[in-house]
Amino acid sequence: MNSFLKAEWKTIVGIIVFCGAIFGWFYYQELVKLQEDNTKYQFTCLHAGTGFRDFNLGTSYSQNAQALTGYKKTEDSALHLAKYESPDGTTILTFRNDKLAAIEFYPLPEHHDDACEKDFTEFSKKSGMINAPIRHDDRIDFSYNGLISVKKVKLSNESADPVQNSKEEYEDIGWIILPTSPTA
Repeated sequence: MNSFLKAEWKTIVGIIVFCGAIFGWFYYQELVKLQEDNTKYQFTCLHAGTGFRDFNLGTSYSQNAQALTGYKKTEDSALHLAKYESPDGTTILTFRNDKLAAIEFYPLPEHHDDACEKDFTEFSKKSGMINAPIRHDDRIDFSYNGLISVKKVKLSNESADPVQNSKEEYEDIGWIILPTSPTA
């Protein structure tokens, strides 16, 4: 054994250094991954459960009145609801009892909103759906805690029969921001 160790000591040290380098590389990769996971993403458009851009859920009408100039108002006095729709129809703010209760955002197809897309992608990576998707006509709603993603169903097959269509694709229509539920 002594003669073997004298003859092969360089090979043994080389193997130990090589294995240590591999272990070190994988350890470094795990640290980088952990650091990336711990860095907090800064949402710029969609703030699930809290607001959208400069509008915050739970704020009163008087706090938002200046930003609502030019918005079209519709009321349902029986439900104590007031809806304000932006002139271009992309944003709808729903106030209940003078508090902002929901924000709907439907970007125009010709004005794709990359910031909101990226915000939703980051949000959906960390948040799971709270129930099964809800389908109605050619739309499908994916519910998350504090946000509903509204998508249009695009059928991949040209057949009009939905049973014949084996694969569905979804195109983003917009998002509805709601208060977060403590039980979800």
